[in-house]
Amino acid sequence: MSALSESISQRMTLGYLRSHYGLKLVPNYAEEVTITSFVDDLASVRPGSLYLPFLRDIDTKTDQLRLALTEGSQGISDDTESSHAAETDLGDSHDAIDSMPGAEDVSNILRQAELRGAYAVLLPPEIAKRYSGELSIPALVGDLDAAKLGQVLSKAAGDPSASLAVFALVGEDTSAAAEQLADFLHTLGNPVGLLSKHKLTSLDRSLDMEVPLNMFDVQRALSVCLEDGAAAVVIAVDSASMQADALQGVHIDVLGVPAGQEQHSRAIGPVGRLHEMRHNRLNSVARHYGFALSSQLQVAHPSDMTDEIARQTMHSDDPSQTEELSLNIAMTMAAGVKRSHIRSALEASQELT
Repeated sequence: MSALSESISQRMTLGYLRSHYGLKLVPNYAEEVTITSFVDDLASVRPGSLYLPFLRDIDTKTDQLRLALTEGSQGISDDTESSHAAETDLGDSHDAIDSMPGAEDVSNILRQAELRGAYAVLLPPEIAKRYSGELSIPALVGDLDAAKLGQVLSKAAGDPSASLAVFALVGEDTSAAAEQLADFLHTLGNPVGLLSKHKLTSLDRSLDMEVPLNMFDVQRALSVCLEDGAAAVVIAVDSASMQADALQGVHIDVLGVPAGQEQHSRAIGPVGRLHEMRHNRLNSVARHYGFALSSQLQVAHPSDMTDEIARQTMHSDDPSQTEELSLNIAMTMAAGVKRSHIRSALEASQELT
């Protein structure tokens, strides 16, 4: 499991969740009940949990119910382990109810959640009609799509990405590039976290999670990195590292596309000004992983200037290494690091090696 409970930064009441996310609360007098963890697998339920056994798929074309009732899907508590359940895509809401495990099985799962100490359960309206009468704990009724759930989890974790410099590398396989960028940021004197398929770290310690990460895992990892004193986090945004919607609720500061992943344009600037970027592809990637293309997001690519700095500070004739370093320089400059500081750090690093 991946979880925030004792370390959760924002205590939330059922009344807050009801009023801010368009949910109904049964019974109404349970508004002051405080939730201390968000969990979507039964094994992770503990006293204080809001149990989310059903989550609405973000895909508006299918708008299917996603059933996550088997032990091994993810939650938010205080461990950095993650296990993943098989997901069953169901049809429309009526077919979903008919296709679910038998009523006795679902009733038993909800009963077990109560026995484990769940303070409340979130149920879609169609499911609530059938099972809410069997509950002796409060029920929030409604649908949390991926965007809303990401907001909830981010707020519960204290919105860690807002306090970190978040760098994201987009492509088919960006783990190696992410590790190189993390090493580069470390060379510049930054304590760094890294989230990629090959390496999950908060500064020097490993995070015990399974990839690809989901949004529960990502918020937990960012929270741990912030608690450990990281100034920046590098995220490999590819299918082997991140699940769909994993970056819901995550504020990304700088986005980069490594060499070989997409044709580079020689510019750095706000998304709205980069007309030469392949916006359709970038928008598609953003929708898939759940991050926002806001005016504050910087998209960085190598320029003639960053190429020159890379060549001057490297003792290598390998053009691929120069291009990798040039992208790293471009991304750190997009984050506001001065060129003189980058050059000095690189020269000092070369002298040491």
